[in-house]
Formats: sequence, C-alpha cells, structure tokens
Amino acid sequence: MIDTTVFLTINSLAGNYALLDYFFIFITHFGILIILALVLFTKDKKLILQAAFAFLLAVMIDQLINFLFFRPRPFVLGLGTLLISKSGLTSSFPSGHTLMSFAPAAVLFFKNHELGKYALLVASLVGLSRIYVGVHYPSDVLAGMIFGLMCAFIVKKGFERISFR
Repeated sequence: MIDTTVFLTINSLAGNYALLDYFFIFITHFGILIILALVLFTKDKKLILQAAFAFLLAVMIDQLINFLFFRPRPFVLGLGTLLISKSGLTSSFPSGHTLMSFAPAAVLFFKNHELGKYALLVASLVGLSRIYVGVHYPSDVLAGMIFGLMCAFIVKKGFERISFR
C-alpha cells in the first residue's frame, strides 16, 4: 500500500512538467552510461575492471531474480503515467537499471570518494527516474540499490583477496 502510494505521488508529476519529463527520460536512458564514463575517466585499470565485474554481477543477479520472481509493472495494473515504451512482460522487481547503476557507482565511490559521490547521485537519479517514468515501484528501486551495493561490495572483497599487480 505504501509502495503504491509513494509510486503514485512521484509518478503523478509525469506528463505535467515537460522539462522534468525530458530530464528523467534522459536519465533513465543514459544514466548508466554517465556512471560508466565517470569510471573510465579515472583511467585506473583496476577500478575499471572492478566496475566491469560489478556491472556484470549486477546483470546476472537481475536476470536470476527475474527468472525466479515476477512482479507486474505498475502500468500493467493501470497505475500511473507511462512516459517510455516498456514491455509489460518483464518483471518490475528489482529495478535492473538501478541495480546496474549502483554497482559500478559504489565501486567508484570505494576508490574515489570525490567522483564516486557524483556517480552515486546519478545512480540515485536513475532509480528515481524509473519511478517517475512509470515502470517501477519504490521497493523495486530500493531492492535494485541494495543489490547493486552488494555487487560492489562482493567485487571489492574479491579483489582484496586476489593480488593484482
């Protein structure tokens, strides 16, 4: 109930403010690329490799959860305003965009707090955008964030155990 209420509150802005609509549509489509560009900007090969592993782990976790669990997207149930084209056949839980944004963003934050805080901001905006454009509930985004942070932590710990020269 709270999940639906928060979704409807955020999504109720969609379609009412053109500039906000364009901003969140842009972030929902290109936010992950902005984060990956920030990672590449460091030119730190170990960091880039860690971010790549975290991203791939995020993709695998998203696919596994989607295989095991299906939750209809809000628009499939007639809720909210949909601003982008999206298949109703894919699961809402978790938000894969959020998961795949937070994984490399957190890896970057672990190594470079200055750039990492901007990457985490963009990842947060990606999550918010998924609600705004009408394709995810807040709990989907929260789960994506948590799983993304877990991916980054797992990769960080894995790299600490393996000595890369």
